[in-house]
Amino acid sequence: MRRPTIYRHTYQTGLQAQIICRPGFNQKFAGILVDFGSADPQPLPGQAHFLEHVLFAKKSGDLSQQFEALGAYVNAFTSYNETMFYATCLDNFSAVVKLLLQLVGQPEFTQKTISKERPIILQELASYQDDPSWQLERDLLGQMYPKTLLAADIAGTRDAVAATDATSLQTAYSANYQPTKMQLLMSGDFSQAQASQLFKLVQPWQKRLLQVKRATAFKQAVPTEQWSSEVSGSLNRFACGIKLPDLKIFLANPLLAQMLLELMVESQLGILSPWFTQTQQQGIINLPLDLSVTCTREGAFVSIFGVSEHLSAAIEAVQTGWISNRLPADLFALLKKQSLAQSLRGLDDLPWLATELGESALQDQDYYQTLQDLQNFSYARYAAFAKKIQANSRFYAAQQPKN
Repeated sequence: MRRPTIYRHTYQTGLQAQIICRPGFNQKFAGILVDFGSADPQPLPGQAHFLEHVLFAKKSGDLSQQFEALGAYVNAFTSYNETMFYATCLDNFSAVVKLLLQLVGQPEFTQKTISKERPIILQELASYQDDPSWQLERDLLGQMYPKTLLAADIAGTRDAVAATDATSLQTAYSANYQPTKMQLLMSGDFSQAQASQLFKLVQPWQKRLLQVKRATAFKQAVPTEQWSSEVSGSLNRFACGIKLPDLKIFLANPLLAQMLLELMVESQLGILSPWFTQTQQQGIINLPLDLSVTCTREGAFVSIFGVSEHLSAAIEAVQTGWISNRLPADLFALLKKQSLAQSLRGLDDLPWLATELGESALQDQDYYQTLQDLQNFSYARYAAFAKKIQANSRFYAAQQPKN
């Protein structure tokens, strides 16, 4: 497995920085990964996502316009346990990095900016609620993680968005936008001398813009909004959720555990599995399932979405397929090669590569050592791991008949 040259630096504020060197690339990438997402404790549901929006708004105007003036593309996303702000450019890299630090480190929570962002977020949330798959996901997560922020949408709830103000945002920001909870990620064609110079250039900016903040105590939000399942469509849809046990009991490296789980789910229920061939022949499931493994601080789970003319039979088949001990050795070897090949291709995708390395660092894991561990992981160890997971997981389901 090729390992790119990576330079690392930790500043006195606690901010950790990585520069991933990719010779021959014209594009440059910079991102700030914050160890705070929608499922983490916050005053109101959706505050992490609201912060993602409102931090772009400054008294001088929308910072995205300043990125554009530098010829940079900027964007952001919020997940269950992370928020990421990132930009790509060809030139003006130092100015782009400084602007990212300003974006994250200089909040300006005014009633004007909050009022401007509120309808945008409400419209975003409304568009999700019109999606039948969104309804199924809420139902599923509500069963697996009731009365937790995992059960709420990443954008929060309508009531929470309406109640968001400068105080709630400042409280969430001060508690979580600490330099010790951030990764500064940079990638491109940098020499060792250029990387050293970048670290020096960032030093005064991060010291001024990313300061340790005094956090105030708050009562953790619990979603109270109920979602209806009235939205339907022209297809019979179903969703299955598998609530997994604490993975650390079975494997010390959580990143390796997630990689193995992804192989396991594909091996049991994916398009190449014997199970999928059988259910196709039986006319129960004809289209490939949408499969994903999600690992959060609150717990790990598998999400399975599909369509079928025989909803009850499809759900029963998925449950049977999951708990069966049919773990083909040849399919495990093939899927492992595919996973490693995808990681190799990811070397040429600077945003993907930097994000993967940043997420690994937040878990105190070495991404490339984990890939090496996966490559060396034997089938016997995999089969033992998979059987323990199967024996200690819980199955949930939801369905949505067509109109």
